[in-house]
Amino acid sequence: MSMMKKLDVCIPPITGFFHIDIPLAILYSDKRTHAWVFSNYIQLYSIENIEVNQPCFIDFYHSYFGAFRFLELATCPWILFERISIKDIKEKWANELIFIKSKIDENKYIGITVLMEKIQNYDGRSGSHNLFIYGYNDEKEVLYCADHFRKGVLSFEEVSYNDFENATTYPCHDELNWGALEGVCMFSKIERSHEKIYDLSINKIIFDLKMYLERETLTIRKDDYFIFGLNCYDNMIYYYKLAIEKLMPEIGLKAIHIQRKHKKIMLLRVEYLAQEYPMLKVFFAPLEKLLIDLELTLNLIIKYNLKRKHAILEKVIDNILAIKENEEQILKEFIKALTILE
Repeated sequence: MSMMKKLDVCIPPITGFFHIDIPLAILYSDKRTHAWVFSNYIQLYSIENIEVNQPCFIDFYHSYFGAFRFLELATCPWILFERISIKDIKEKWANELIFIKSKIDENKYIGITVLMEKIQNYDGRSGSHNLFIYGYNDEKEVLYCADHFRKGVLSFEEVSYNDFENATTYPCHDELNWGALEGVCMFSKIERSHEKIYDLSINKIIFDLKMYLERETLTIRKDDYFIFGLNCYDNMIYYYKLAIEKLMPEIGLKAIHIQRKHKKIMLLRVEYLAQEYPMLKVFFAPLEKLLIDLELTLNLIIKYNLKRKHAILEKVIDNILAIKENEEQILKEFIKALTILE
């Protein structure tokens, strides 16, 4: 085993949750992977029945079978995804650190759930979180890691061996807790022999956009728990109205952040396609305007959290309604343009 190894990573074009950050951090610096990236990351989903003091949850849609089962990684042609239980690691290796270093030597990136209060990088936060590991250095006794360590911003930092070992002392059965990774996840960048699997799929983009715009998302799944696509805006509006009614002192920012990431990768998708189809450049300005409007709305929510004035939230609701209407019109025109190219 070498004394030091660091696998290639890049700052992803969008960040949010672990399953968004990781494939993009591994892949995005390789332009050959962009066809897959921009054929995906289109659909959103949300939990429909929000309760008081429950944050408004929105995420890029990935699977129905648990938040971290990585359906999208299992089908990504560029990534080989594996998982091993903490129990098996403890039985077959001396500890998690030895196992992780051995797998990094095999060019495998690692995802593992850790206790935040045991790692100084989290600045005193507590609870469990999912850590991405892409290297180690025996001389410095650190792991090279990425996570939203501070203020919700993804960063790449060194985590000491001592902190990491203390942060993985939880019982084996805790790896099955909600939000945990259900073991240690391993990601390998690979190149498969069937090259067509890497091609850009305009048909898939059109299909996913149509599903995103569906008022009744029967094509994906009729569900009393989840809502999808453009309807996620309705959930945000309901949440903000609930905040006014229940005098909620603070509004979570995750939902508006994910909407901003969604529009950012939509703009990147159009920029990517416009390299081959210049007529799509007409969509740059409208999508950029959506991003600006969402940024202004985010600032209003931050202002509400400071001043607690309901008139600010009423303005937020008006903004979201307008953004939803504008996005729907933009994407309908975009689908028409893509259909001509098909």
